Amino acid sequence: MPAVFAIDSSVVASVHVVAPAFRVRVRELGHIIRLTTASARRLSRALGWPDVG
Repeated sequence: MPAVFAIDSSVVASVHVVAPAFRVRVRELGHIIRLTTASARRLSRALGWPDVG
């Protein structure tokens, strides 16, 4: 699960996606993971996380 970081790099939240298995196709999982990870990164940056690597 993608973590959300604060300015001091401490973990302050995480981002989850919950859906019934019959609604999510295996071929969609990579896309969902990329969107979720990007969302966590955007939230972290908004909190001042420097994202240096």
